[in-house]
Amino acid sequence: MEITVKVSRTNIGLAAVSETGGAIGKTKGFARIICREDGSKKMAIYIPRPEEFETSGHAVLILKPRDCIIQVERSRSTSYLITVAQFTGEIDQDENAIFTVRYIKTGKRWDIQPPDHLLAAIDAAVAKSSQEDVQEAVWYERKQPPAIGAPVSLAAIRNQAQAPVPAYAHEYVPGFVAIDSVRQTAADEISVCLTNGVQLCVYIKACDPSNYKPGNTGTEG
Repeated sequence: MEITVKVSRTNIGLAAVSETGGAIGKTKGFARIICREDGSKKMAIYIPRPEEFETSGHAVLILKPRDCIIQVERSRSTSYLITVAQFTGEIDQDENAIFTVRYIKTGKRWDIQPPDHLLAAIDAAVAKSSQEDVQEAVWYERKQPPAIGAPVSLAAIRNQAQAPVPAYAHEYVPGFVAIDSVRQTAADEISVCLTNGVQLCVYIKACDPSNYKPGNTGTEG
């Protein structure tokens, strides 16, 4: 069994989907969240403003193969239809992402019990279907805000060059930024934290050799 979800495109052509939903009146509701295959949160590339919720959802996330989508339809206060589906990696000609349904819960019974690592995300989706008034995203990672620190001279940094990185990682002159840490968050996704507190989410994709541009060697004829 498959379901489809409309995708939007980023400026560089990556497919994106939005977390969305909330209460519809007192007894009904709908929610959709996106998570990784292991149930963990994905980095949001954009958090829409309240006036954009209707068109852009509550958090925009890049869709990657094997990501999971959790949809909840609440028909009464405690009655839910929950669908957990996994992205096949395919997007049709109408820009619909194709998901294979893995688990369905009707009322209080699952057709197949989902693994424990998905339960927290499922609970978040259920709670989202009951959000009233102020509706917002519930299952996403937020980029770290820039750290604020007193700048020091380059000489001071040079003198501490042999010290452990934590001793001076956040002390730098304006314009001097280095990589503080790198961690792989998925097979094709890397999180890079800079010494100024900025967190970058890097997506790895195959490149055509024809698009390769050699760097400047620094030599001139």
